[in-house]
Amino acid sequence: MISLERMSRIRALRADAGLVIAEAGAVLQRIHEAAEAEDLYFPLWFGARGSAMLGGALSTNAGGSNVLRYGSTRGLCLGLEVVLADGRVLDLMSALHKDNSGYDLKQLFIGAEGTLGIITAAVMKLVPKPLAYATACVAARSLPQALGLLNRMQAATGGRVEAFEFMPRSYSERLREVRPDLGLPFADIPEVTILIEAATTVAEEAAPARRGGASGRAGWRRCWAQCWTKG
Repeated sequence: MISLERMSRIRALRADAGLVIAEAGAVLQRIHEAAEAEDLYFPLWFGARGSAMLGGALSTNAGGSNVLRYGSTRGLCLGLEVVLADGRVLDLMSALHKDNSGYDLKQLFIGAEGTLGIITAAVMKLVPKPLAYATACVAARSLPQALGLLNRMQAATGGRVEAFEFMPRSYSERLREVRPDLGLPFADIPEVTILIEAATTVAEEAAPARRGGASGRAGWRRCWAQCWTKG
């Protein structure tokens, strides 16, 4: 068993280049906090971010809740440092967002769960920090209708849908059975429940919501309503 928890440094954060270089034992939440300090966002986001390490996310190609907009861990990785079985260190630490030279060898190790080598560090993308979010829980009659909603929301928001969590009736029924203390969003459980979240980095769109005004929230509500009623 190999533990990388002591290899937890954030080696560099280059705000101008939109990237962070971190070791495999770095907990994701630390990377989130470092990015936020530079008014940036590390979009690999899921419930275990307070304990999950970057190397584990890369070795399993973790998706997270924002995969629709930003892609899986594979899509966020620019470069890797890997130790091979014979002890050699493979330096694939490219920091280029557009690198079309030769074989993309790092892809062999992402998702391989350590079978080809041990990831010890990585170069990861950062993105502009969202300024405002809009979240809704909606009911759908079927999976095709839910997919139709997703497509309409992507078109209406300019591809700003970050999360689209699909929960079938069986999931909600089991949740009510196991945790009756938790309230469900709908009194009558629908066939499909969707948790959907969109975010914007456009200051003009975010300003009303950040000031607590009603116009920004009303605009988001109109977007939800228009997309939903078309279905």
